Amino acid sequence: MSDSCSSGSILYWSWHKPQVDVRNFPEEPIGPIICNLEGFYLFGGGSSGHHYMWEVSS
Repeated sequence: MSDSCSSGSILYWSWHKPQVDVRNFPEEPIGPIICNLEGFYLFGGGSSGHHYMWEVSS
């Protein structure tokens, strides 16, 4: 997972693939991104005050 600030996207990679699996394009710039301990969910916040949560499929 990567927060690509210059392109405004969040990128997901599989462990066994060199290319990006999923590109996510939030409606607004997302601040710090964290995940839960198990790695099932990603959380981030926007400058508007909205909170975002993504379920990460395996």
